[in-house]
Amino acid sequence: MNIQKFDTLDKENYDTWRILMEALLEKTDGIQFVNGTKIRPVLPTGGDSAARDAVLADAEKWDSMDRK
Repeated sequence: MNIQKFDTLDKENYDTWRILMEALLEKTDGIQFVNGTKIRPVLPTGGDSAARDAVLADAEKWDSMDRK
């Protein structure tokens, strides 16, 4: 992944920093994790093991994407 570098946030550059950060998050599919539109799957307490395994796999995928 090629990530552009831009100035660190300070008192003078918030507007520019925000636009660049939002663009970066959009490009890397991270915006959904920040704005809460992609929530982590909740592991069921009951049910069959196949369903739990599927949700666990989804949760692990979510965790991996969230770390990026």
